[in-house]
Amino acid sequence: MALYLEKIAENEQKIQKLEESIKRDTARKKKLTEENARLTYLSLCEQYNSSGRDLLDILANEHKQAAKLGTTDITNKESSIDDNIGIGNFANEETIKQTSFFGKKNHCEN
Repeated sequence: MALYLEKIAENEQKIQKLEESIKRDTARKKKLTEENARLTYLSLCEQYNSSGRDLLDILANEHKQAAKLGTTDITNKESSIDDNIGIGNFANEETIKQTSFFGKKNHCEN
C-alpha cells in the first residue's frame, strides 16, 4: 500500500510540474501570437502606406472589389463551361463523337 501512495505522490508532483509548464508555455504562445498580429499590422501599414481607420477602409474596399470580381468571374467561367460541354442543351451526336475516347483507332498505330 505504501508503494502505491509513493507512486501517487510522485505522479502528483509530475502533474504539478506539467501544469506549470503548460501555463508558462500558454503565456509564451499568447505573447508570440500577439507579436505576430502586431507585425502583420505593421506590414500592412507599410504595404498600403496607411494606418488605423484608413487602412481598414482600404482593405474593406479591396475585399468588396475582389468579391465583385470573383462573382463575375465565376459566372463567366460557369457560362463558358456550360457552352463548351452543352449543358442546358441535350448533347447531340457530334458532341458525343468529339468526347468519345473509344471506337477510333489511334493514328500512331500501324
